[in-house]
Amino acid sequence: MHLVSAQSHNNYLEVVAGLSFYNEDLAIISQDVVLPEEFQPEDYFRFQIIPKVNFPINNSKLVVGPHVGFGYERFKIAEQNNEVVHRNLYKVGGHAQYEKFNIYGLRPYIEIGANYNIYQTSNSAIASDNQTVDYWKSYMDIGLRVRASESFAVSLLFKDFATYHSASRNFEREDDFTIGPFLSNFIQFPHFSVRYKL
Repeated sequence: MHLVSAQSHNNYLEVVAGLSFYNEDLAIISQDVVLPEEFQPEDYFRFQIIPKVNFPINNSKLVVGPHVGFGYERFKIAEQNNEVVHRNLYKVGGHAQYEKFNIYGLRPYIEIGANYNIYQTSNSAIASDNQTVDYWKSYMDIGLRVRASESFAVSLLFKDFATYHSASRNFEREDDFTIGPFLSNFIQFPHFSVRYKL
């Protein structure tokens, strides 16, 4: 018996994307141990994209699959002649999604997963900030999916409802085990997804 469906028309390609200009994150960056206290970051920008492949288990509401991801953030330091600092994130991992209910076309689901991350800072005049950190992350997301057509569905994603990070210096700026607040996280760094049925 095959647990994972091999029929291509039952599999899904999904792309998650997040975008933020939320300047409250600068307050967190300014507390970074590698930045001198007198430096005040400005003009913050961050985005993330995570392509996924989802394979249903016995055509059920449970899907599993691999994912990769890329994240980028940029900010300016006025005290360093408006130097622009770039930070990149690369990730690879796996996940499982479970969708149980259909409430008037709205389909809530839960995703749990884990990934390995490489977080790099470049183009920084601050020597201590030019470093690469690798860490493990596990997470639980909550999503609300609406089917736009027979092949396409779109989701609003409350990302990182619960997380664990193996290193305190990371793209999400979270420590160890963290739960919520998912609404605040969504406002600061909203994520959406588009899913296509192959």
